[in-house]
Amino acid sequence: MRLANLIIVPVCMLSCSLALAQKPVLSNDTVTYKNSTFFAGKDVQILFGSDENRNFTFAFLVGKSRVVKNFTKDDLYPLSSHFSKGKIKIDKVYELKGKFFAKGASISELENNSPHTEIVIDIKGAIDSSEIWEDLN
Repeated sequence: MRLANLIIVPVCMLSCSLALAQKPVLSNDTVTYKNSTFFAGKDVQILFGSDENRNFTFAFLVGKSRVVKNFTKDDLYPLSSHFSKGKIKIDKVYELKGKFFAKGASISELENNSPHTEIVIDIKGAIDSSEIWEDLN
């Protein structure tokens, strides 16, 4: 009986660690990560930022460069806590340098026909740190 436990416990630990090591996948303009999907037209609920001031670590405002393929870290500004509990409508998902992103705009700004703020979300980081609701619709 003890021998069986010695075999079962390491196997269970290995399978659990493999499940935790899941990576995002981009297929047919949809990013899937931890049973959540992100695609153009999907609404995403923003929760609270994960830094000490409740600002976001994995959600950003887009700065000067509007061309996604050419933006640098200097073009991204951490999303402030002002956006907490808001919703974003995704208009594009993509992979850039091995990371997966969703780009969109604040739904309240879209509904008011006001100029909208472009927001970029690092999907893996935002889900892992609970900055966004994983499955709104």
